Amino acid sequence: MKKTIFVVLILALALTASFGQKKVAFLINTTTSQYSGGYYKAFQADIKNYPDVNFTIYDGQENPTLQAQQMDEAIANGVDLVMLWPQDSKALVAAAQKAQEAGIKVVVCNNNLDKSGDPYITAFLGPDYYVQGQLAADALGKALPKGGNYVALSCDPSYEAARLRLGGFQDQIKAKGYKFKMLGEPAKCDWKLELGKSAMIAFLSKYSGKIDAAYAVDDTIGNGGLQAVQEDKSGKNKKIQFVSIGGIQVILDALKEGKNYAATIYQSPSIEAPAAIKLAVDILNGKMPAKKNNPMPTPIITKANVAQFGPAY
Repeated sequence: MKKTIFVVLILALALTASFGQKKVAFLINTTTSQYSGGYYKAFQADIKNYPDVNFTIYDGQENPTLQAQQMDEAIANGVDLVMLWPQDSKALVAAAQKAQEAGIKVVVCNNNLDKSGDPYITAFLGPDYYVQGQLAADALGKALPKGGNYVALSCDPSYEAARLRLGGFQDQIKAKGYKFKMLGEPAKCDWKLELGKSAMIAFLSKYSGKIDAAYAVDDTIGNGGLQAVQEDKSGKNKKIQFVSIGGIQVILDALKEGKNYAATIYQSPSIEAPAAIKLAVDILNGKMPAKKNNPMPTPIITKANVAQFGPAY
C-alpha cells in the first residue's frame, strides 16, 4: 500500500512539473537547407540549457500552408509563445494574427514577416537583410572602386531575405554613387547551388567578357556562380569578382585564395539560434526587449580578415 501511494505521488509530482512548464512551439520553415539545417541543430543543442521550458519543433517543409496548419495545432495545444520562421513573409501574417488574438506571444525568427504583420508579433530576431545588401554593395565598391557591370543571382522576391538583400544592394549603389550597372534581370536561383551555376552559365554566355562582378544573395548560390566562372573556357571572364552573404567554408576558402571572391557577409546559425531562444525565454519570464526589431551582427569578411572566422554553418 505504501509503495502504491509513493508511485502515485511521484506521478502526481511529475505531472505537476510538466503542467507548470512554459510551452514554446518553434515553427521552422524547413530543416533541410544548409542554413536552416544548421539553425535546427543549434536550436536543438541550445534548448537543453532551458530545462524549465517545454519546446516543440514543427518542420514546415518549405510549405506555408503546412506552417499555417502547424500554427493552428500550436494554438490548440495551448502554448505560451510561438517562435515563427515564416516560409512566406505575407502568407504567415494571418497565422501570427491568430496566435496574437489567442493571447500567445509571437517571436519571429530569421525571416521577418511583411510590415502588415507588425501588430501581431512581440519581437523579431535575425539578420537585417536590407543592411546585408548595403554591406555587400560597400564591399564591392571597395573591391572595384572604378565600378563596372554586374549580374545578380537572387531568389523569388516573395521570400523576404532575397527581396531585401537585393533591394539593399541596389539602393546602396545609388546612394553611394558606385559606378555599377546591372546586366539583365536578377536570376531566380531558389537558394540552390545548381541553379546559381546554371544562371551564371547563362549570364556568361549572353554577356561574355562584359561582366565585372556578380552579386549573389546567398553563399550557396554564389558558390554555384563561382564554379561556372572557374569552369568557363572562353578566357574572357577570369576577373569576375563575387560578393555574397553567408560565410560557408568554400567561400571562406575562395576569399583566402583571393582570385574571384571579394567579400561575403557573415551570418551564422550557431549565433542566431541561441540568441533567438534567449529572447523568447526572456519574454516568457516577463523581460521584454527594449525594441521589437532585434538585428544580429553580420560583419563583412574579405581576404584581409577571413582568418578570424570559422565557417558559419
